Amino acid sequence: MVPPASGANDEPSSPLEGGASSHPIRPHYRPDIDGLRALAVLGVVTFHAFPNWVKGGFVGVDVFFVVSGFLISAIILEGLECRAFSLYEFYGRRIRRVFPALLAVMTASYAFGWFSLLGEEYKQLGKHMLGAAGFVSNVILWSEGGYFDGAAETKPLLHLWSLGVEEQFYIVWPVLLWAAWKKRINLLLVTLALLVLSCFLNINGIGDDLAATFYLPHTRVWELLAGAVLAQVSLHRQIVQRVNAEVTVSPAGDNVESRARRLRDGQSVLGLLLVTFAIMFIEKEYSFPGLWAIIPVLGAGLVIGAGADAWGNRVLLSHKAVVWVGLISYPLYLWHWPLLSFARLIQGEPPSTIVRIAAVLISMVLAWLTYTRLENPVRYGRHNTAATIALAGLMIVAGCIGYTTYYGEGLAFRQAVQGLAKQPDDLVFASGRSSGVWICDDAAFRNVHCELDGESEPVAILIGDSHAPRLYAGLKRIYAESRAPFALFGGKNGCPPFVNLISEDRPEATERNCSEVTLALRYILADPVIKEVVMTSRGPLYTSGVGYGPMDHPSIYLRAEDQSREVAGNLTAYLHSLGQTLTALRKAGKRVVFVFDNPELGFDPKRCLDVRPFRVEGPKFQCSIEVSDYLARNLEYKTVVARTLKRFDNVRIIDLSRALCNETLCIAKIDGRLLYTDDDHLSEFGANFVVTVMRDEFVHASKVLRPVRLESVAVSITR
Repeated sequence: MVPPASGANDEPSSPLEGGASSHPIRPHYRPDIDGLRALAVLGVVTFHAFPNWVKGGFVGVDVFFVVSGFLISAIILEGLECRAFSLYEFYGRRIRRVFPALLAVMTASYAFGWFSLLGEEYKQLGKHMLGAAGFVSNVILWSEGGYFDGAAETKPLLHLWSLGVEEQFYIVWPVLLWAAWKKRINLLLVTLALLVLSCFLNINGIGDDLAATFYLPHTRVWELLAGAVLAQVSLHRQIVQRVNAEVTVSPAGDNVESRARRLRDGQSVLGLLLVTFAIMFIEKEYSFPGLWAIIPVLGAGLVIGAGADAWGNRVLLSHKAVVWVGLISYPLYLWHWPLLSFARLIQGEPPSTIVRIAAVLISMVLAWLTYTRLENPVRYGRHNTAATIALAGLMIVAGCIGYTTYYGEGLAFRQAVQGLAKQPDDLVFASGRSSGVWICDDAAFRNVHCELDGESEPVAILIGDSHAPRLYAGLKRIYAESRAPFALFGGKNGCPPFVNLISEDRPEATERNCSEVTLALRYILADPVIKEVVMTSRGPLYTSGVGYGPMDHPSIYLRAEDQSREVAGNLTAYLHSLGQTLTALRKAGKRVVFVFDNPELGFDPKRCLDVRPFRVEGPKFQCSIEVSDYLARNLEYKTVVARTLKRFDNVRIIDLSRALCNETLCIAKIDGRLLYTDDDHLSEFGANFVVTVMRDEFVHASKVLRPVRLESVAVSITR
């Protein structure tokens, strides 16, 4: 995460932004706000480096949103009150504040990536650079997956999502406030209305699309608007205080002020306790932001609203050491995550404690150098207009470099690894080849991987989760040789190929995100031309509900629904829906090939490559897992599923572990080429290899195979 670059809380001797004559407004400097920034940044940095120590440190970004909304709105409101607000000057100051450190981090990440990243990784970095330059990182990352998924750790610019939210707010909010001011509309009412609407969308959307609610501005802007409300209340309070200063205060007034001071002290302490509670105890497994985000937002609001003289703000947050961390908070956010992410990438596993501590310390040094040698000279230099134009031009250049890198496939000329499969993890098959003869063209399936092999209706079909498109790469060749039209309908991520099954990443989620699979199976059941259905999915993930290995962090919750009841619990729901699906297929006269999928690795297969341009350790890694570990992961799944499959005489079983495991090991690389693209998805080469080894089992569709015993899943592999 990146904290908002809300650097409006400058020293009292300096103008708010820019040079000495750039703007007449000089809001009172509050060291306690820098202290609050320090608390937020330390929470996020610690969470990223040591997530088991500070489980909720990611809420620091929510604190930063409140701070940013407060400071930016204060700038705008002060300018409007003084009749001195200029959109041109506002955006110029934002560029001089945000761009220098951001460009430095993007440049360093791109340069280091040149020497350390593989082709697909460098391509992704280019994509994220393009998103950062256009301040749409949050939208791009939303399209890729969740913030807390395992792949997030290998995205050096992941943290720029929050900067995207903030900058999108900066583009709209000043114009909206200025327009409302001109029309003499009550600014507080406008702010409160937008805050309530955004908060409602946040709470209402958390059960439908967690990633969208986390990343997109319309469900996050309420946190910035909470700060904007504080700014407007604070401005009103200052006006009241100026009026009161002109009136003689009685002894009774002194008592009132004393009670008010005690209330502010208590408010400050309560706010700090709420922020600290959120940082220490809110966990990434919770549905966040949602209702949970109210805690850090409320806490930050109480702290800011208490004022600089409140006890907690004055004694704790205004300590010199704390303020120093707050001053470098923006570059510290920018530097710490790329260092941790690159360490994770080049080691191929979570870095050691020593490496993570070193990364945090180095990021603090880089943050201090950036703040003192780059940020301040640019912000407070004399040539504001020239600096603004130069920075904007450099950001455009950075965006163009990112664009070229992404659409140039990671700059193929620096692709050092020819054996690495180029098939991306988010592979989507085009449906245009179907010529309108089958369901690939149906609008209901636009978000599902779908392809027809040939221009006639298929007699065999593959259906599954995101593993299905990978297996299809090998199967279509086998079926083409037998001249049997074959189609893929699969790749609905996180969805087993069964009817009436709902798969979610949170138990309280309400979205029926696997409805396309049920609809597709209804098509298949009603189509007499289709004779055989091949089913594949990552079964152990669904029956256990958890991923495998240190880099795999998904949580899956299943429930099955039919007209009579709802079945909850992963294993129970999986078996119930499997039985329903097989019964329906048998009644429709369909043959079924049930595939026990490829072994999960539990590690990044790129660790197997000894030709990474830059690496910390030599190629000592054993590119395989023990068969005993594979069996331990799959024992319950294979046992109970095989028991269900035995009840159906139209089902045969194919076990892909026969092609990938020998007596002791399940491998991830053969003949110098990777069989996987990540810890559980086959590469195109891997899919072709598996299907070639097991060709006879796939070709003889009429042959009924008995379930494979777990004790004999392995076959010899020619190395």
